[in-house]
Amino acid sequence: MLEEKSINLTTEVEYASKGETEKAKMVIIRPPTSRHINECSILKQCFFRAARSFSDGKEKAEKKETNEDDLTAEDVMQMMYSSDIDITEVISAIRKLFKKGVLFFDGEVVATDPLMEKLSIDDFQTIAGEYLVNFILASALQKMNQN
Repeated sequence: MLEEKSINLTTEVEYASKGETEKAKMVIIRPPTSRHINECSILKQCFFRAARSFSDGKEKAEKKETNEDDLTAEDVMQMMYSSDIDITEVISAIRKLFKKGVLFFDGEVVATDPLMEKLSIDDFQTIAGEYLVNFILASALQKMNQN
């Protein structure tokens, strides 16, 4: 599993740092710890519910959905949006998780509600999808593929 991942933003985010206005052009996401278990559990459960409802029951489709080499951030978010899960529960869990020290603007500034509200929808969805693929699902999918 990755130690951290850098993601370039498509839209800069202004924030104050040391009395000056800065413009974040990238964020860094870091893996969760046991401090984040509640949010991670919600996200993992929602993903597997979405994968189950998304699947048409064919073994080939299920195998593709659980292959971490093929699964992209965009795939995960599309699956979540097209399933019958409550996407607002997913977004809420992601926002809570990001504020607990796993999302950093310019690699240094911890995410806050005001900062996340400045993210474009596309950037937020990309960051959320990357977080799910790289940290929440990576270990579970790896174990599933070994079986």
